[in-house]
Amino acid sequence: MVPIDAPERVTRFTVDPFFQWHFANAFEDRGAITLDLVRYDDLSSFDRLGGKEVRSVGLLTRMRLDPAAKTLEAEPRWDQHCEFPRVDPRVEGSAHRHVWLSSDGERASGIACMDMETGNVRLAAIEAHQRPSEPVLAPRSADAPEGDGWVLSLVYDGRLDASHLAVYDTRTFEDGPVACAHFDHHVPMTFHGTWIA
Repeated sequence: MVPIDAPERVTRFTVDPFFQWHFANAFEDRGAITLDLVRYDDLSSFDRLGGKEVRSVGLLTRMRLDPAAKTLEAEPRWDQHCEFPRVDPRVEGSAHRHVWLSSDGERASGIACMDMETGNVRLAAIEAHQRPSEPVLAPRSADAPEGDGWVLSLVYDGRLDASHLAVYDTRTFEDGPVACAHFDHHVPMTFHGTWIA
């Protein structure tokens, strides 16, 4: 761990091994760092990238890194496989309540929103032949509450071998997309994006 304002004060310590592709967010809390990420037991997910099985086997996990105690605590927050965690861009680097994810779980396939305070999960389910990518939140307005706006996700449709951009209203999220913009080709699943007002 390296403090931004004191890069010479590096703290190193050993933890149990794990792997992660993507962080949702991180913030400082009473001298420790809280991280929300999708955690994997090992790097075997890398081998899946070239194969036909594209489902994630990672779990949304909250970690707490304490540089003074040199400890890492990890708590899985959802038992469904997921990936591409994101938060409202207005709260990046600070405490947040909602994490948006693409879900590959047996009971939950689609775009999900995890309430990190209550543990409640909202799901916009998709068809079995579809795969959502990273959900990007576009806030409804600059002063809208955290998580209020539209969630955009590139969705691959295996029946058409083409992708579309699905737009969800966060207020009626579970009802499905309010709009779709269809491409005549596929967009790679690892494509990332952001929202700039």
